[in-house]
Amino acid sequence: MAAQDAGRVAAGRPGPRVYSCRNCRTHISRSDKIIAETQELHGPATLFYRAVNIYMGPEQDWRLLAGGLCRVADVYCCGCDECLGWKYTRSHDVPNMFKVGKFCIDSPKIVVE
Repeated sequence: MAAQDAGRVAAGRPGPRVYSCRNCRTHISRSDKIIAETQELHGPATLFYRAVNIYMGPEQDWRLLAGGLCRVADVYCCGCDECLGWKYTRSHDVPNMFKVGKFCIDSPKIVVE
């Protein structure tokens, strides 16, 4: 196969989708970083194991979420300061321990580009 043919094959492969802030289109994560899509008490959310271009607020007191009691820190978009969701910092329940260190982003606050 010629070098130019190899480039066409690689370019035709679909890569991971990019998830961006709905307000300012700042890149937040990719589809290959998704752990689960879930329904939280306030609505749909996406659980990512990695997020970029965000900053965290202070850790909050225990919050009752759909999966149980957890401590979280809200996460904000670096581009527009919109609160996008939260990062799990501690879990009271053993079944939720896998969420610690992960990011739960409100689905209506992000778009797929």
